[in-house]
Amino acid sequence: AAGTVASAVRLGACEACVAGTYQNDTGATECKRCPDGYYCAVGAAAPLPCPGGTTKNTSLEVMTSVEQCIVCPEGTFCPVGSAAATDCSAGTFNNQPQREACEPCAAGYYQDQTGKSACIKCNPGSYCPQGSSIELMANCERGTYANSTDADGHPQCFDCTPGHYCAGGASPQLACSPGSYANTTRRHEC
Repeated sequence: AAGTVASAVRLGACEACVAGTYQNDTGATECKRCPDGYYCAVGAAAPLPCPGGTTKNTSLEVMTSVEQCIVCPEGTFCPVGSAAATDCSAGTFNNQPQREACEPCAAGYYQDQTGKSACIKCNPGSYCPQGSSIELMANCERGTYANSTDADGHPQCFDCTPGHYCAGGASPQLACSPGSYANTTRRHEC
């Protein structure tokens, strides 16, 4: 039967596959090695994967139960049956252990490195659409400001409104300080 083998002739009974091996066929003469990221108990008819968010315990030669799978750390992800934790790619992050996937950086944030647990806030004068791995510069002229949440990922430039000034680039419009004013649109200073 599956999970057992007959490795010699004239046996009175089949032998169960040892821990760390399995056999999914009937009438087999040898067991198969359990693949990385999976565990196989004694008599396993199929390898069972480590659940999502966990991975193979490399300190063990043989894994025989789900309890031996280890939790993936922050900055990584582990889909079902992972042989090793995978670093989050640039533009993504994971701030919790035991995750199956990383999350993209939110609009206004970026991450230029792999394996990180947080994203970096975009500096004034640049913009970062969702999932950014770098800060991007807008080409808005002085007296205008950029909308960094535009659906296509490219900012639109808007006229600075009265009571505000705009330095250009991707900088947001800023309110005039007390004692100064801007009574027209497209002002680069109050």
